[in-house]
Amino acid sequence: GKCGDKATWALTNSGVLKISGTGSVSDNADFKDEKYNGLIREVLIFDGIESIEDYALFGLYNAETISFLGNTVKSINAGFAGNSKISYFYVPGSVESISMSDSFIGCENLESIHFRSKNTKITLENDAAQLKGITIYGYTDSNAETFANQNGCIFESQDPDFTINSGKEETNDANVSITFNVYATSDFKQYKIGNGEYADIPFGGTDLNLDNKDGEKTVSITFKNDFNEITKTHTVYLNNKHKLTYMVDGEIF
Repeated sequence: GKCGDKATWALTNSGVLKISGTGSVSDNADFKDEKYNGLIREVLIFDGIESIEDYALFGLYNAETISFLGNTVKSINAGFAGNSKISYFYVPGSVESISMSDSFIGCENLESIHFRSKNTKITLENDAAQLKGITIYGYTDSNAETFANQNGCIFESQDPDFTINSGKEETNDANVSITFNVYATSDFKQYKIGNGEYADIPFGGTDLNLDNKDGEKTVSITFKNDFNEITKTHTVYLNNKHKLTYMVDGEIF
């Protein structure tokens, strides 16, 4: 059936509602009719869909998951998944704006919402009580963190990051190992050290040669994917066991 000017839907025998096509998903699709609604257990929204209109998926009362397969959707409007059985939701990185107004009202199983872009605009035009206590996953200093702090949610960072020599504070060797965390290797494609060039993130980490002079060394790494650039900085103290000492006029260098 149709669920927008250029969007269509189909329901499988196993209860999977598949929405495909292009453009917007409207709120007057007949998959909400009782003969279909109660059969829907899962919703898959395919690449090409750009917007979910107000209350387009509201009231799918047996739906346990709603997922976007792709990164073309740019806006999710009010009443998105209200009165469903979903326990989590991933907001694609392509989403420029999402309205939380009634979007998760009545979702008694909801535990978490995950944001893939730090710049997604989040609005709420009614009572935030429906969201209090749920966990918002996102990036540090993101709109998701701000929203969580302002509306009684729990915020959990999913920042890409790295360690130097497994987090040791001091090293005797100017050659150090860089290890990336799971968010860096799973959610990001490239990294660069300092002002260097971007390269693909190696799953097993990489080595880095510091300059040989003793003292505190600062390492900055920027992580990049299709929607974010995030920089992390760590320090390590170098006490170089390979350094050369020599004496000139009684002074040791």
